[in-house]
Amino acid sequence: MIFLFLIFTFYRWSHGAIMYEMLVGYAPFYSEDPMSMCRKIVNGRSHLKFSEEARLSSEAKDLINKLLCNVNQIFVMNRSHMIKAYPWFRSVELEKLYQMEAAFIPEVIDELDTQNFKNFEEVSYYSHAA
Repeated sequence: MIFLFLIFTFYRWSHGAIMYEMLVGYAPFYSEDPMSMCRKIVNGRSHLKFSEEARLSSEAKDLINKLLCNVNQIFVMNRSHMIKAYPWFRSVELEKLYQMEAAFIPEVIDELDTQNFKNFEEVSYYSHAA
């Protein structure tokens, strides 16, 4: 039972991070330095900021804050129907979501086509002993 609770907590937190990134345009705890990013995640509540230029509604900010909350501060929203009933989703017809046309449909050549992703320089974080 504890395992399921931890799995759900991880998924809930991930949804909050993805929602933030999609609405704001960058990751909620972003930092160039991996250790700094880790500290921001661990101390999330004190590092989570919403820029004014993102123009998020109070409902969106509240939902993100609740999804990204610390496990010790977990709130009652522990069922998907409770999240779907949240005021931020009021204008979304969730039962028709799969019938709606996507805002962006990427063109792909085949299942291995990666042309829609940015190319990043490969970085090795591990030094290999000779």
